[in-house]
Amino acid sequence: LNMKPSEIEDCFLYWQEQGLVTVLKLDPIEVRYLPVKENNAFVKKYSKSKYSTFNTQIQEILSDRMITPTEYKEYYSLMETFHVEPSALIMIAKYCTNLKGNDVNYPYILTIAKNWAYEGVRTAKDVEEKLKEYEAIVGDVADVLSALGSKRQAMFDDKKMYTRWTKNLGFDKDTILFVAKLLKKKGGIEKLNERLEKYYELKLLSTKEIEDHEQNKQSL
Repeated sequence: LNMKPSEIEDCFLYWQEQGLVTVLKLDPIEVRYLPVKENNAFVKKYSKSKYSTFNTQIQEILSDRMITPTEYKEYYSLMETFHVEPSALIMIAKYCTNLKGNDVNYPYILTIAKNWAYEGVRTAKDVEEKLKEYEAIVGDVADVLSALGSKRQAMFDDKKMYTRWTKNLGFDKDTILFVAKLLKKKGGIEKLNERLEKYYELKLLSTKEIEDHEQNKQSL
């Protein structure tokens, strides 16, 4: 479609706001399509008193815009469906405003909250530990972006990818930086992700293994 991945994500986030899909994950993107006819078939009612403190706190965080009743209901639904504590969702919203500003759209907040809920992040303590984990790697992610020739700040998805590379795929920082330098100004972090996944499939996890592989390719 000649579109950037971020543009595709924005489309799905918009359709999620319209009740047509549920964005389960952003990296890699995973979407559940909802039946259109059943979209407004059932509207659950929530106790106003139960979430009165939450309502006040989140409006203070999203101070650049007014929160609509629909948005509030989305928050309530997420908390009750995924068993996320109100205090945890407040912390997530605050994190999102630090990344995107005080007018950040609510599908973005919901998507991050859902992603973390799937990982077991549901309490304020869980969120605090998750944020500490992200802050610990922010310098490493900045080094990777620099190696790619990018001057932008590390974003949520960048940190999530880096965590996946190190924890799930087993690459160390030096190897990631080596591959990033190979791709410098030849592609962004999405291209780096593709290349690392390819090396993982080939069971090439160290700098030397990757370097030997690339030299063999050149020789051939």
